[in-house]
Amino acid sequence: MKSTVSMYAPVLSGMSFSPTSNFFSNNETVAQRVFTTMKSIRTILTPIEYRLEQAQNEDRFSSTDKEAIIQICHFANKILEANLKDLFPIVDEALVCARTILAGKYHQQIEKWASTLMGSIFTINQIANSLLFDAAKNNMSCQANDNSGERRYSKQNVKIDDLIVCRICDEQVPVDLFEAHTESCIAAYQSSTKLHEVNQKIEDNISLIERELLDVEWPGVRTTTIELTIPVLQLFLILKRGLEADAYSNDSTDELATIQKALVYLKIPVLQQVINSSIMLLKEKYRQNIALTNAASVLRQTRLSGSDQVISRSNVFISDFEFLKRISAGAYARVFLGQKKKTGDLYAIKVLPKAEMNQKNQVKRALVERDILMQFNNPYIVNFCMYLQKESSANSSHFFNEY
Repeated sequence: MKSTVSMYAPVLSGMSFSPTSNFFSNNETVAQRVFTTMKSIRTILTPIEYRLEQAQNEDRFSSTDKEAIIQICHFANKILEANLKDLFPIVDEALVCARTILAGKYHQQIEKWASTLMGSIFTINQIANSLLFDAAKNNMSCQANDNSGERRYSKQNVKIDDLIVCRICDEQVPVDLFEAHTESCIAAYQSSTKLHEVNQKIEDNISLIERELLDVEWPGVRTTTIELTIPVLQLFLILKRGLEADAYSNDSTDELATIQKALVYLKIPVLQQVINSSIMLLKEKYRQNIALTNAASVLRQTRLSGSDQVISRSNVFISDFEFLKRISAGAYARVFLGQKKKTGDLYAIKVLPKAEMNQKNQVKRALVERDILMQFNNPYIVNFCMYLQKESSANSSHFFNEY
């Protein structure tokens, strides 16, 4: 996923952060300090941008120097012209440029300009840190996920005849561990699916905030910025951090709990519904994180390979199958005997060309057929296994039925 908080988010879930005296030495609120700092950054960068534009025509600079001047001017301009929602990603790009220039050999004046740009970048990153720190400081103690009572499984002295392939993850599993493995494999798949839905909803909330309230110039009008824009920015950064937290990692448990609880302290009347929704979503992500890490532990112990990777249906591709022969052909589709390469399972694969389906207006009929087959399990009806569309081919849809 896109990472716009990666450089300035070491402050949640007990991560270390050392605030500087510039931000925390007075009695101003964090929002007031952020506004003052933003205003000072603009005051510093504006004359430098003008000076950089003039320097591009000065003879004392070499062609290499002028290329560096153009780059510094470009990013100074992008930072000044950026709306608040785009500011932090632009700062990440500008940091790479400033570091490259400072690592090279340029005119002394250019190094000063690059250093000034670098200082502004660090200060902007510090703004994000201060907002995240302020959100986290009310809740710095969270209980870790306790796996001390976790059950242990043994795979020692397993013979090849005592192995069976799990049809969910296609991994070899000892027969005596198959029941425990299957339960965890199903739980992991369900949690992975739920997690994808939760992340999508969190991302929708972030997009709403960006579009409606952060598409503004900075620092803006003092009163509006302090009372509304800065709290909204704080919410935005917290949600970005929550979205980026890796729910497949046991290390994220405390972080997700802290992020979720930090939202409780935010009071933004115009976004209270979004805050409440986000709290519930992060609670759900926290629950799925625990479920996934517990399931992954069992998968790691029960799979012969020792892998704890969670398999989802999005990982299934048509290239995983070998077409052995054509069984039949009709007006709307062809049916092939296919074999999964990894497990040797046989399927009757019905191939429907998308162009012909659109031409004959059969798309809706095919989807209805899929839905009907998914609902029924009858000895007189062929069992439906899966349906691949986007993942399978740009030209065809594929029905996988038992053979």
